Amino acid sequence: DLVKLRRYFTELSPMIVPLEGSASVRLKLLFTLLRLQRANHDGNPEAIMSLAESYSQLKSEALAKGEHYLAADCDLNLAVHYNDSFLFSKAFALVREWIDSSSFHLFKPEYKAFFYSSLGQAYSIEGKYEEAEAAYSGALAYFQESELKNKAQEMEQSTIYRLFNAVEGKLENNTADLKAFFGEEMIAAQFAKSESPALQYRHHLFLRALYERPHLKPYRDIYLENLASWQILPYHPWQLIAFYRGLLLHAENPDQAYLSFLQAIEICKNESHGGTIALIGAVISAVGMLYFEDRQELKDNAVNFLKKAQTLPGAESQRVFLAQFIENPLPEQFNELMSLLPFNYR
Repeated sequence: DLVKLRRYFTELSPMIVPLEGSASVRLKLLFTLLRLQRANHDGNPEAIMSLAESYSQLKSEALAKGEHYLAADCDLNLAVHYNDSFLFSKAFALVREWIDSSSFHLFKPEYKAFFYSSLGQAYSIEGKYEEAEAAYSGALAYFQESELKNKAQEMEQSTIYRLFNAVEGKLENNTADLKAFFGEEMIAAQFAKSESPALQYRHHLFLRALYERPHLKPYRDIYLENLASWQILPYHPWQLIAFYRGLLLHAENPDQAYLSFLQAIEICKNESHGGTIALIGAVISAVGMLYFEDRQELKDNAVNFLKKAQTLPGAESQRVFLAQFIENPLPEQFNELMSLLPFNYR
């Protein structure tokens, strides 16, 4: 149970560090994995990069001793970090290396599923939506074979990635898949009233689909009719939920739409959030500059978020575009502005 191990590790770290030099390869791998998970959770890219450097040597030693599962866990955590740091090619290479390895067929189904889900995300980010669809389908098949206790939860997460990919890639089968996933139109009212962490990623996907798919208008109407019941929470992905609420409201209720944009921006300001959320905040603020002219606070927020996003090593092109856009916002750049973020972060 890695959750319990992570808690024990945090409590025992002062005693573990002096012992680590004489520890076995397996124990060193476990220490590295727990530190990676903690750094990912804390949004600490500096700690992760430091760990990645020391881990590269340890990984070769670990594989030579047959410690494939712990090494795979470490690399899956590193792939998450690389994606969050906009180092997408590194994440792709890491995942592809494992899938193409001669030992991959020996992994349990759940590990094959984790890697194929990660591969799907890499393809989605690259805009290779058909390849991503195949990878997600493979991940779901492997999860189905697995004996994971939380199989349903893992399948739901990969299904959400798959449907984000389908919405963005405009894949032909996505209408039936979305309706099957969300169920009857009454789900719109349930989302409108929900503050459930268990449903928050479904909620984000649902609003993204409402915004981009005109045929879902009946769901959209019900959701907007329940505006008085809308909830908001102060962490990811609620800034994106508020953002899409603003986009959906703007045509008919611009004042309320502006309030939703401000809610999204305030969530992104949370001090516990790192560079990735700051870049999301910069994009949300910049989109707001197009929708609500002469709002200096939107520009000020965009500038401040952009400064905080300097910590993202792979986002230089996004920062350059945003800096130019903030000084000269052009409506025809809306699609390019939205595409600055990975498929599941918009």
